[in-house]
Amino acid sequence: MAIETLAARTGATPLRIRRVQKITLTLLFIAGIVNFLDRSSLSVAGEAIRADLGLSATEFGVLLSAFSLSYGFAQLPSGILLDRLGPRIVLGAGLIFWSAMQALTGMVNSFSHFILLRIGLGIGEAPFMPAGVKSINDWYAQRERGTAVGIFNSSTVLGQAIAPPALVIMQLAWGWRTMFVVIGLAGIVVGLCWYVGYRNRRQFTRRRRSSSIWPVRRRPARR
Repeated sequence: MAIETLAARTGATPLRIRRVQKITLTLLFIAGIVNFLDRSSLSVAGEAIRADLGLSATEFGVLLSAFSLSYGFAQLPSGILLDRLGPRIVLGAGLIFWSAMQALTGMVNSFSHFILLRIGLGIGEAPFMPAGVKSINDWYAQRERGTAVGIFNSSTVLGQAIAPPALVIMQLAWGWRTMFVVIGLAGIVVGLCWYVGYRNRRQFTRRRRSSSIWPVRRRPARR
């Protein structure tokens, strides 16, 4: 009865709901892997980056902290935006923005420029986990959410396992700059797919109300 309940609440057909569920979970899973490729890239390529840009250990530590601080401070505003705009816009924009920061990192030539890109990366990634949980909560009934959240969370663990060897292979094959660009472009593609394929649940609810064939008639005012 879970699908039927969601269908009654949103006005979407059960088939459409299943389609949205599959698209949502698939894209969240892929985005989770991309997310940890982005997070791990600086650590994996750290030695080559320091040698190329002449960074000290202290400066490299500042780069790592810049991401964490911006990521943490951006959690609250990203949550507010999620409640107002929904996951489609917020996560789509976040994915594209953080992936653009990642791609631009491959073209960085100065420490100050690098810091700005790391701050941008943290801000862009901030909505990812809240948006994923909200999307699952919106499109999965209560008894199905545990499985969906488990699959979603597994992408982060799998991403941590895949990232080091994948990044090392890319770095050895193309160099650290091209590695950042390739990962960034992949994330932009995922962000565009999310924006095109995902739908906020309230969009269906509004559409259902506006297309009702039983308009509410106002009672004539008594004189």
